[in-house]
Amino acid sequence: MRRWILSMLVMFLGACASEPAQDSDAVSCPSVTLSHWISQSPTDSIPLPGVDVYVFDQVGDTLHAITGTDGRFTISGNLCLPFRARIEYGGQVQEMGTWQNKTDCGTCHYPGNNQGAPGYIYIGG
Repeated sequence: MRRWILSMLVMFLGACASEPAQDSDAVSCPSVTLSHWISQSPTDSIPLPGVDVYVFDQVGDTLHAITGTDGRFTISGNLCLPFRARIEYGGQVQEMGTWQNKTDCGTCHYPGNNQGAPGYIYIGG
């Protein structure tokens, strides 16, 4: 049932550059910690508190955190890689367009090395 729901979510959201692995042998579910911060735009460093951060994996498990006054979040738990993330703030939603295996958010989300990501992790303030 979880896979069906996730498949429907992926089909609904569309625009996935890569799909999650369907072969159970390819699934890795390590304990991870994701920590970064959320800004008010892709190019500034003004932190945004109170943002809901969701990380969901290919089997339908979801981890959640809320950014603190410094705009930082930390999420820890088991994720079956690859994963995607979604942030929500004041009725706005931003979601990653592709499945990821890198658990260091800063690898892609900072200006100058965005790897196709929009710079800082951001959602309008």
